[in-house]
Amino acid sequence: MINPVSKLQRPPGPGVTGHDIPGSAPHFHPPVNQAKQTIENKWNWLGGATGATGNPISGLEKLGVVPELPGSLFGYAQGYRIRYQNGDIYTKNAAGPAYWVPNFISKKYDALGGFRSWLGFPTSDEVRLEDGGIISHFEKGEIYWWNDIGPIDMNQVLMTYSGIHCFGTTDGPGKDEIYAIFTVFAPGSQPATGMTRLYKDVDDKQSVPDNIELYHGKPMGLTLNFVLFERDQGDPNVHMGIVKKAVEQASLGIAGGLSLIDPRCRSCCRSCIKSIRTSNLKRNKQLTRYS
Repeated sequence: MINPVSKLQRPPGPGVTGHDIPGSAPHFHPPVNQAKQTIENKWNWLGGATGATGNPISGLEKLGVVPELPGSLFGYAQGYRIRYQNGDIYTKNAAGPAYWVPNFISKKYDALGGFRSWLGFPTSDEVRLEDGGIISHFEKGEIYWWNDIGPIDMNQVLMTYSGIHCFGTTDGPGKDEIYAIFTVFAPGSQPATGMTRLYKDVDDKQSVPDNIELYHGKPMGLTLNFVLFERDQGDPNVHMGIVKKAVEQASLGIAGGLSLIDPRCRSCCRSCIKSIRTSNLKRNKQLTRYS
């Protein structure tokens, strides 16, 4: 005979055993042991007690059950953490992977709410930048750190061109008709080239407002070239075409065409090619700060 069930209970998700259900007999909880082993393996890989993390200052901490999909009853991921002298090691799932978050970033992460914040769980160890900064990647953003600034949480940046200001003319009195050609290089994407509108009758001490979105994305290795031209130097569309072609060639590794470029645009194109080469060499290894 089958006894009636007095209360319907949802099935336990992964990492939940009978020990977690009220009234059940306690027994071994394998995911906890697996998570501990995963984090300790990471700790040993980082050098153990004499490595970057130092000695543990806490036991294994269960961070709570987080649904993989909002409203889902299944597919649960259990977060775990062990704190160390110089930072914390996290694993979202018992089997790993595990990631180390150094102290100066971990404090900011905790202040934001840790894994329950908009950042989510860590997805990388610390990444050292060429200018002395450090970055930690998370599921939905990053935390950057510099010694002179401290930690900054960030997802994407928006760079906007807002116009020009004429500090003074170089060819004597008279108003100018000017425009600018700009090129933006970002690791992992194709270089973008654009041109402002023609600014007419620009005079000494005059500002001309504008609004052009130059870049929207991760602030990794961004390089910006900006060159100002006068209308009497030639057709803006011709110059734009020359610069754009040079940038496209440079992105393919073709730099030998400089000798064929109009001398008035050669310095701009040489700068563009140099920037693309630098961006390719330093791809994903540097970060440009914005004030």
